[in-house]
Amino acid sequence: MSDSESPAPLIGSPLTERLLGQLGSPRWLWIVLWGLVPIVQTLMVAVVFKLSGKSIGSIPALLIPQAVLAYVVILLLWGLARLLRQARDLRPDLMRLTDRQHERDTMPNISSALAPILLTTALAAANTAVNWIDSGPWLALANLPFLALTLLPIMTFVYTYLALLVGLHRLGRHRLALDPFPHDRSLGVAPVGSLAFTGFGLLFAAAIPIILSSSESAVTVLESYAVLGVSVLFFFLSMLRLHRQMSEAKAKNLQQARALYASAYEPLRTSATLETLESQASVLAAAQALEERAASILTWPIGDQLMGILIFIVAGVASGVIVRLAFLAAKL
Repeated sequence: MSDSESPAPLIGSPLTERLLGQLGSPRWLWIVLWGLVPIVQTLMVAVVFKLSGKSIGSIPALLIPQAVLAYVVILLLWGLARLLRQARDLRPDLMRLTDRQHERDTMPNISSALAPILLTTALAAANTAVNWIDSGPWLALANLPFLALTLLPIMTFVYTYLALLVGLHRLGRHRLALDPFPHDRSLGVAPVGSLAFTGFGLLFAAAIPIILSSSESAVTVLESYAVLGVSVLFFFLSMLRLHRQMSEAKAKNLQQARALYASAYEPLRTSATLETLESQASVLAAAQALEERAASILTWPIGDQLMGILIFIVAGVASGVIVRLAFLAAKL
């Protein structure tokens, strides 16, 4: 099969997808086992503390954050496959929007192993440094392999999602063949916005439980906020050029609809009678409906409901950051 016939608007496959492919079937079993890594880490810590005679403290306080991490690993390994399927299903829309001329320009390379490994290394180093100070070098180093295995699928998902957003940003560089009005309020760009929102929703579903369950770990909370902040920034930047093209198309269609309405109303200006109104009633109603439809054209590639959810998420995260900063300031 040639590149032009390739069914996927992507280049390569993410690192964790390749690893799961090497492990073979059943895929779900390997995902679950990978998700159990944080739980195994907790058991290892409990055994080390028990053998050294140290108190392990509250079992729920020790177990809950790790159980949340297990959920996050499973969620993002499953969610990455879903995101990739959605991206591959987007190919017909990309071909239509770009008239096949710039389709390859918008395809991100998601096969990099270096990027997720570097991200994993950076976060693992930060967490290990904190563990080293809190628990000593031996326990910190013993935790490191478990920590790296836990962070790798998370960072692979983050990198892949950001790469997809960069691809959508490239899409906006080209003049798109938007669907003709009035059959689609999104002008045919809704599948693009749906892909971006799916990835963001999965990241939010992963980050918020980590933030809530890891309130005692400032490093983990800051890392989660950083991932969400970067994702929100990339999300809106990836949509900005599409937003401009959609806004231009809406303004053009609205201008045309209003011109038709003005033409339909013109006979009433010269002859404001019931007979003229009756003869123009159907035309005026059609022109008014067309104007209202043009006014409802979306200017972002996601629907009003999804945009409301996104704004709610961003506002909630921002308020959480402000509250935490206020508490920190009060303690100083």
